[in-house]
Amino acid sequence: MDSVQQSFRNLGLSFRGSERQAPGLFNMALRFSKVMEREATASKTMEVRLKEVVAAFNSSGSVAPKHQVNKEAEKVILNIIVGTTEETRKVISDHLAHFKWKDSCFSSSQLQSTRWLLGATAKNMPENYGQALTMTPEAQMMLMQLHVHLYMQAVRKCKGATARAKCRLDKENFEKLCDFATMFASVRAAAKLASSDKTIDQQIMDSFLAKDYYQEIEASIQCKNVSFRLQNLSLWQDIVDKANSGTDAILAATNCSDVVAAEEAAVASKFSAVKAQLAHDCQALAEYHAAKGKTDARKHVIQVLHTKTQEEKGMQQLCCHGREEVMLSRCYTALTSDLGFPNRLDVMMRAVAAKHKVEAAKLIGIVDATKFGINTQPVVNAIGKWAEKLCAKDPHSAGCNLLGFIALFTLGGSCVVIILPLLASASSSGSLREDHRKLEDKLIKHGLELRPFTLLLDNTQQHANRDLPSAYPGLLAVSDSALPSKGTGHRSNKTLAMQAANSKADKASINCFCFSRLWAQQITKPAVPIQESSFVVPGALPTFESKRNMTDAQETAQWLGGTEVPQQILEALLGERTDAVILHGTFYDACVEKACLDMGLTSVSHTADSKVFNAGNKLIKQELLAQWKENRGAMQDVLPRFQENPNAAQIPQPPAVPVFKLCVYADGALALPRDVRGTYLSDPVRAPEWRQLLQEFDRSYANGTSPQTGPTETGSETVDAAFDWSKVFPNETADPQSLKATDGAITFAMSSQVNFIVVEQKLYLEAVEDATLDAKSPLLTYGAGSWLTGERGKNQVKEFPDKSCRCEFGDDTAKVVLEEESGDSNVMTLRQALQRIEAGGMVSYTLGAHRVERPPEVVQGNASDRRG
Repeated sequence: MDSVQQSFRNLGLSFRGSERQAPGLFNMALRFSKVMEREATASKTMEVRLKEVVAAFNSSGSVAPKHQVNKEAEKVILNIIVGTTEETRKVISDHLAHFKWKDSCFSSSQLQSTRWLLGATAKNMPENYGQALTMTPEAQMMLMQLHVHLYMQAVRKCKGATARAKCRLDKENFEKLCDFATMFASVRAAAKLASSDKTIDQQIMDSFLAKDYYQEIEASIQCKNVSFRLQNLSLWQDIVDKANSGTDAILAATNCSDVVAAEEAAVASKFSAVKAQLAHDCQALAEYHAAKGKTDARKHVIQVLHTKTQEEKGMQQLCCHGREEVMLSRCYTALTSDLGFPNRLDVMMRAVAAKHKVEAAKLIGIVDATKFGINTQPVVNAIGKWAEKLCAKDPHSAGCNLLGFIALFTLGGSCVVIILPLLASASSSGSLREDHRKLEDKLIKHGLELRPFTLLLDNTQQHANRDLPSAYPGLLAVSDSALPSKGTGHRSNKTLAMQAANSKADKASINCFCFSRLWAQQITKPAVPIQESSFVVPGALPTFESKRNMTDAQETAQWLGGTEVPQQILEALLGERTDAVILHGTFYDACVEKACLDMGLTSVSHTADSKVFNAGNKLIKQELLAQWKENRGAMQDVLPRFQENPNAAQIPQPPAVPVFKLCVYADGALALPRDVRGTYLSDPVRAPEWRQLLQEFDRSYANGTSPQTGPTETGSETVDAAFDWSKVFPNETADPQSLKATDGAITFAMSSQVNFIVVEQKLYLEAVEDATLDAKSPLLTYGAGSWLTGERGKNQVKEFPDKSCRCEFGDDTAKVVLEEESGDSNVMTLRQALQRIEAGGMVSYTLGAHRVERPPEVVQGNASDRRG
């Protein structure tokens, strides 16, 4: 066994037994570095050599599989070997000599970060920050000293070993500590060049270990001031220059006896104080918004969870021992093998008679032939048999067969409403009227009398390109043996003819629906059809993508959809009466069932398609749940009631607005007073830096730049004359307020500096302040066409690259419009659109082929609501 195998064996033995201490990642990094030095080759990189050593260690057989080095541990080991100095490793080693790895201040997530490694710097920072935030050997050693020091202080206050994990910094705060250490190391190095006084270096180290000036340095980094200098920090002023001791202290520190120079030093000190106050206010506002965002996110999560809990209670009210009690008594559905009566129809009728105390119920059958698409001959035959069986339940019809109904209650009459098909079959040579005649002939053959009627549609709110007709024919079928002997009937009543031979005819023997408004007037009141946004395709998601890809049969099946069409038909047959049972033979999108629930009628629906059956049941349950929320219809008297909002005690209180030292906070915006803005504009030395600070401030807080306070000192500042746009657009108004007051005007923000104003078909741009727009970037885009995601999108780009346009959201502040059932929403951000979806109870959904779920810590309120 060579030395390497012996080393691996010793490491493997360290994981065994109760007296041995398992090696941490730092000890393994030191051991692997020794092995790599023995087998060093110039042709291989450090990472490749480490992979070989790790692979040899895992396959040596000396270590159990659960103790083998994984990818995350390998990354930490590589960071320790490559990116640390000997002094840094000594600080880490001294700490681990007193603490086990699991009880130390280090964690794998910390050491996986590259921010603490040599040569690393903060990302997306101006160039003047680069050297100050670069990790040097001295900064790395100071970082580890402070990291260990803070952990030791926190551990002393903890009780018990289990509380030590709470004292360990997470990855985000560890990287902030890296920025703090690099900034202090830069100040320390610059101070050594400025003065050889060792007491200054000791004061800097004391302040560093005490974590002084942490908030100021963090605010300075977040501001990203392009004119940043180390000398602008209060740390430098307080320790190196003694700037906060007044004019006398400045004279003593700078060895300056000139009064003019002393006054200049005092102005410089005041200027540094103003910048520090400005940085403090920006940091305070950032912390306030962060706390407010966390509170709002917590409120939103509580509201979403409360809505979800209430909906679960509502679903419990619908169910009784696993069976839908309301649906059994008011809205019964069944899955049949073909267009035939459900097997449990008798049970349903018995339940209706017992629950609603019905003695003479009317039976209305509804068949919507548009749901079949093209009506083939088997479909026509099925409709004829179905209508004949239903009309045979009329007590006065010839060959009456009540199928046991007489034992339940007496029927008051029956009829069938038939909506004729919209698509012509190939057998009829494309003639829709021929298909209508086939269906009429079949119904007449089965002994039914047909009464045509016209279904009126209100198309005033429909798109002009829709092919939806303004009127459409339908049929009202009754048994030909239950008609009146004269008047509107075309055949004599056989029952009355038999009675006339013996006695006077009984008017009660006539079908009751022959006295309805629909039979007499043969027309309905105008019904408003549904918009395309409300189309329902059972078995598919109701998205705009699926509607664009609908077949002719799926589209025409929704032309007469919605609840108003069946409501107008039922009102023309029944008036205000509710003693009727609706037998729906073409269960599809639950619109007939919803109309029955609104009118207080009982419905029995059946279909032979399992997808349609499942989708229709879901839609009915959603309607019942909506009635429970609105306390109406069949769920009006159901307890407990729906509670829209959670208890006030559960809602967290918003944070208090911070106290600002320099700025003014009004109407949700941070602003600089005018007198403060003009203080240094006329200063020949500090004006350029002050203007840069003001420009950076205005870019971040553009909505609040000029609150009330004092006159404006413009000094020598030159203001460019505004461009005269009236020469380009001579007939357009230049007043944004009058445009916004126009009827139908829509206003939304493109950015913090530019607003969009849409009036009719014109787009106006309002500049809140001076702004520059990129000539190569679009102002407004419109995503026309089909949206494809996932594999379908990849195939589209691969097969048709010239016809594909890629689109993605890189930020949840992008402006979007949410297409809803009632129409397009107002312009909102993507996050507001997602929160609007979640407010309806949908907390887990799919956006762009990526599933969106809230992690447990966000749901519990322990973390902020964020994207990523």
